[in-house]
Amino acid sequence: WNMALDLFKKNPIKGIGNGNFVENYPLLKHNYKQLAADWAVTYPTHNSYLKVLCELGIFGGVSFAVILISALIKIKKSINICKDDTIKSIAKGFLISFIVFLVMNCIDNLFFVPKLATYVWIMVAMLDGIMYKEGMR
Repeated sequence: WNMALDLFKKNPIKGIGNGNFVENYPLLKHNYKQLAADWAVTYPTHNSYLKVLCELGIFGGVSFAVILISALIKIKKSINICKDDTIKSIAKGFLISFIVFLVMNCIDNLFFVPKLATYVWIMVAMLDGIMYKEGMR
């Protein structure tokens, strides 16, 4: 995390570029001998939010946060508006899962594992589609 914060401090506006944390890891690990994994050529940040922040800068970090907050609002809205108990139960379960997923991203880069992230965004899209179909938007 210290390396990601260091990269963010050096490039707070534009960041270092999408996907470039692993490219910069070998250059920075000599600054953090106590934290560096000597056996690893590259190493992830183990925090999706710091990864986005250091790679995309403050504007990318804020944009990412807005997307996540809007997804939470959409899920909550689908729970409040939906009349079908089955869909409401699925939405409640997904809301809990989504919150846990957001918390887990503080200690690992799960947003960038395609097999996991795909399911999350498909569920958000399905709830949005159900709300649209029922005219609840």
